[in-house]
Amino acid sequence: MVEVTFAACSSHAPHILSRRIQSSEEYRKQVERVHRTLEELGKELRKKNVDTLIVIGGDHYETFFFDNFPMLNVYVDNRAFARVQNEELPYEIDVEMAKELLFGLAKEDFDISFSQGPFRLSHAVVSPTYWMFKSHRVPIVPIHMNTNIEPMISPQRAFRFGETLTRVLQRIPLKKNIGILGTGGLSHFPGTPYYGKVDVEFDKRFLSLLEEGRTDEIYKLSAEELEESGNIELRAWMSIVGAVKRRARTLLFEPTYHIDYAIVNFEL
Repeated sequence: MVEVTFAACSSHAPHILSRRIQSSEEYRKQVERVHRTLEELGKELRKKNVDTLIVIGGDHYETFFFDNFPMLNVYVDNRAFARVQNEELPYEIDVEMAKELLFGLAKEDFDISFSQGPFRLSHAVVSPTYWMFKSHRVPIVPIHMNTNIEPMISPQRAFRFGETLTRVLQRIPLKKNIGILGTGGLSHFPGTPYYGKVDVEFDKRFLSLLEEGRTDEIYKLSAEELEESGNIELRAWMSIVGAVKRRARTLLFEPTYHIDYAIVNFEL
């Protein structure tokens, strides 16, 4: 049977992949702490004997564009790659698991689309896993969830997606240990006049809700609350909360001049 042995959430950002950050020494040190924490998180994949990592996050026009920007999409092929510092890096995809999720989610009335062919992974997938996989590399199943472009998936449906994902995994007739990772956030306003504004207080409250296991309150977070606090990408985190409904441990919280970086690991 399939068992979820690892669950976590992490910020994603292009700066996490950058080796030459043109910013202050303080900010460079903050990003380095993100790197180290992600590498430590990656060691948990080995400890928990994870066979496949499901990664849920929102694309930023690196994979999809306006001609076809899905609400939910799973990649069902083995030709995925990342572009890091002008270098293409292949990523192994668990195609069998991806197919099981595609058909299982469809049976649960989630109208998820699928993609095949050469597939550039967005930094929503790559920026955390690039560092996590320094410790232990595993195949992935990338799931795009629209957390960025209106109309977005509602926070409550994102939460229910996680609940449904767990039900689907429980029915899959494979013997595998699964990890799930939600990426995005925390507070930031990229590409807007509010760039540089960061809602530290909202983020602290949200992390407290995770640490205290107050899933009912997390479920009730509205789209307006996420928008006003610069946390539209927390939809991906909410899907992981819906999937596991456990307390989380904050591994890192780094408020910076343009984003609050955060990484949490759930107690399974």
